[in-house]
Amino acid sequence: MTALIYDNVTEHINSNNVYNGLLLEKSGRYGLLKTWSTIPPIYDSIDSHGDRNIVSLNGKYGIVDDDNKEVLPIKYDMIVPLGDYYFKVKTEKGWSLGYIQHGIIYRTSFDDIYRISEKNKRINSVFLVKEGNQYGCINNHGEIIIPIEYSSIYFDSDYYPVTVSFLIFKDNKVGFGVYYSSYLLKRNREYIYYVEPQFDECVLLENSNSVLNAFHMPYAAVRKGEKWGILDQMPRDVTYKAIELNLEEVNKTNWDDLDFKYNSLDELKDDAENELKRRFDYYYHPWTIRTNSQGEDYIVIKEAEK
Repeated sequence: MTALIYDNVTEHINSNNVYNGLLLEKSGRYGLLKTWSTIPPIYDSIDSHGDRNIVSLNGKYGIVDDDNKEVLPIKYDMIVPLGDYYFKVKTEKGWSLGYIQHGIIYRTSFDDIYRISEKNKRINSVFLVKEGNQYGCINNHGEIIIPIEYSSIYFDSDYYPVTVSFLIFKDNKVGFGVYYSSYLLKRNREYIYYVEPQFDECVLLENSNSVLNAFHMPYAAVRKGEKWGILDQMPRDVTYKAIELNLEEVNKTNWDDLDFKYNSLDELKDDAENELKRRFDYYYHPWTIRTNSQGEDYIVIKEAEK
């Protein structure tokens, strides 16, 4: 009779509730069996994500690949996965964001880091960060995109897979933010737009009848007191080149057309398409949409009517 090699073999369901091999247990230590490789049961814990595995040994954490080679040294106090691609790691300075595939740890540290949406697992471009009792947001390179100065930030919705929108709160007022990131033509496109908290209520709605929709930009229904108004962005050149070279110019709020004229949110929604069409017709003519030498469509803003 052949002796059993392992004390126990069970399915490995990772921290994202996804099956990723067979969990091997031997003398209180754990490893992993996959179709193409075996990680021996020498770790106190293992959490596998694709071909990367967060492991712990003697109270320290690191990352190994499926050949059991270190991707990140096993020397950290804690590593917590943030989805399948990113993780947060505890260092002497606090929590830092990391990219699991390369074992990269980005330099900036915070009191804590969270997924901005636990319900929507697709979102891995934006993370919520905390310092003291205040919150902000970072992108997936650990760079701050929303300052850490708000009492709370709530994920609102995602109109497109690459777009994240959220509500920002401070001093009992609310504002909103929209973040867009896409890898195109070997260049990463990043776009952040937000309005400081100043409204009593804010609801983000899909913009389906304005040139601004080319940026996956929802408009905001905002309330002050009992009245509602529509807040969008100023018309501008919509080429990727313009976004890349002139970010400050394109991220302008359209305060000029904000008019608190609706008695309810339902009344605003009923008239929103008409109002956005009116703004489109005011700022643009058919001949303003052109194509440059690279084949990119862009818009030439007409002069405002006196």
